[in-house]
Amino acid sequence: MKRYYDIGVKNQFPARCAHRHGHDISTEFPEVLDAHHDNTTHHGKERGGWSQWSEWSLCSRTCDGGVSRQLRTCSSPTGCRGEPVRYKICNMQPCRGNVSLLEEDIWREQQCSAHDNTPYGGELFHWTAHRDDDEPCALTCRGTPQHSGQNPEPTVTLDEEDRVVVAVLAARVSDGTRCRPGSLDMCIDGRCQEGLEYFPIFLKNIRTSTPLW
Repeated sequence: MKRYYDIGVKNQFPARCAHRHGHDISTEFPEVLDAHHDNTTHHGKERGGWSQWSEWSLCSRTCDGGVSRQLRTCSSPTGCRGEPVRYKICNMQPCRGNVSLLEEDIWREQQCSAHDNTPYGGELFHWTAHRDDDEPCALTCRGTPQHSGQNPEPTVTLDEEDRVVVAVLAARVSDGTRCRPGSLDMCIDGRCQEGLEYFPIFLKNIRTSTPLW
């Protein structure tokens, strides 16, 4: 199955410490640390450290709220304190002509319908979003047969009453997809990140996928 925005990031070396002083490390707050190489020497040996943060990536969405990320790499063989990736929400303006995603998750619907032309179990389906509260950041979709007549006996198991199939078409929805209707909580890197209206820029613990405030 096709995956959307699979941006899993692994640190080159294990992080020694998640954050400093208990604060979010962000360019919008004075607690920003470790944003440059620390190449000072100790007993004549170069210690290494973090690289500069990369430029912010393009926003994952052009409207209705998306996600941008910055990366940095650790050149120290003993590891670096902090995290190799941070995210920010972006392009929060509503899409013109669309109902706000706070009311209706149109983007999730679009991700499902993008699979309409891809055979599933030997048959084409019309796909719509199917909410799975246990896995809110997986692309779970509800499909109804398109009745193309090309394959009268599909190989997938369907509900005999209405011939509807529910399937996970991608392990992750696109970054910025709302975890649930009526919320600003977003799916990022396959995990639901909560409270982003209060933390426009944040670091993320790659090992545990837990936001670090």
